[in-house]
Amino acid sequence: MKIQGIIVAAMILAGSFGAPVPAQAIDFVKICDAFGAQWAYVPGTDTCLNVMTGATKTPAKDDQGNTISGQYVDGVSPLQQGVVDAQGTGTQALAKAIDAQARADRAIDGVAISLAMQPAIVTSGHTFAVSANVGTFEGKFALGLSAAMAVNDNVQVHAAFGSSSGGAMAGRAGINVSW
Repeated sequence: MKIQGIIVAAMILAGSFGAPVPAQAIDFVKICDAFGAQWAYVPGTDTCLNVMTGATKTPAKDDQGNTISGQYVDGVSPLQQGVVDAQGTGTQALAKAIDAQARADRAIDGVAISLAMQPAIVTSGHTFAVSANVGTFEGKFALGLSAAMAVNDNVQVHAAFGSSSGGAMAGRAGINVSW
């Protein structure tokens, strides 16, 4: 309705300069009565557009393409779609950042465990050795337990287990042969 008033005012102004004025105002904007004054028909279509938000509503159709009276399908304006896309992208970025942080935490746990899993050393004349160690890195703490056994003067087998304050666990086993 405001647009019609502007059009009429423009015609009166144009008329004062000698331009011909039509007998009645031309209705350029048709209000979509089903939704109220902020909704107008997109020219040449049966789609209603909310001039404030950009949202659209198109009459629903049946299987034969006939309009279903009083039923509309919501549409999304390019601006609204951009917001939806940005929200999706932001959510994906946040999920990736959380995953990256979890991976970094596991890596820090691994360094602390590695520091704690020092080998047990079988000294000369003995057959077995046990070692307990603590490791720390970037605020993470780990406990490591190691054991070793001398099979003979040239061969030793060893194993270790470690656990961090972050809940990560690791283990290793090996053999040492010397000559």
